[in-house]
Amino acid sequence: MAFEVPKSFYYIAGGVSIALAIFLGRIAGAHRENPEALRQGVAITLIDSSWSERSSKPGKVALVPTLTFKIRNTREAPLEYVQVNAVFSFVGSKDSFGDAFAYPIQGKQLKTGEQTDAIRVKSNHGYQATSRKSFVNNPDFKPAEVSVFVQSRLSGWVLVGKFPISSKIDGMPQQLILPLKARLSS
Repeated sequence: MAFEVPKSFYYIAGGVSIALAIFLGRIAGAHRENPEALRQGVAITLIDSSWSERSSKPGKVALVPTLTFKIRNTREAPLEYVQVNAVFSFVGSKDSFGDAFAYPIQGKQLKTGEQTDAIRVKSNHGYQATSRKSFVNNPDFKPAEVSVFVQSRLSGWVLVGKFPISSKIDGMPQQLILPLKARLSS
C-alpha cells in the first residue's frame, strides 16, 4: 500500500520555503553596501597620470595611459573589500579602449580619514609606434581620460571620478610631451 502525503504538508512546506527565502534575502541585503553612501565616502587623492610603456619589442613600443591615485575614506564607517575599475577612453568618446582592475582594500579595514598606499592602474590597450619619440610627433594622438569606479560589499560599480590623462610620457624629458593639437582636441 502506498503512503499518501496529506495536502496540508505541501502548504506547510511551501510556507516554510517562502519564509526561508525571505529570511535569506534579508541576511544577504544586510551586507549590501549603499551605492550612494559608497560614492560619498570615497575620495580619490594624489592624482598623477601619464603614458607609460606597456611592452617593447625591437622596432615596436606600446604606450598606455596610466593613473596613480590613493583612496581616502571620508565616511564614519570603515571601508572593506574595495575593488577599483579604471575605464580608459578618448576625450569625447562614449566607447572605452581599455581598462584596469585593482583590489586596494581586501582583508583589512580602511578607517575614517585613512588612505590607501598609492594605487597605479595601467590600461590594457593604448598606442603602438616604432619608438617613444615617434609619439611626440604623431598628429593622430588623441587625449584620453579615465573613469574610476569602485565597488564594495555588493554595491555594484559606482563612479567616483573622471580624470584627464596628462600628455607626459614616462621616461621622456619634460619638454617632449604630446603635441598641443592632440591635447586640446576634443
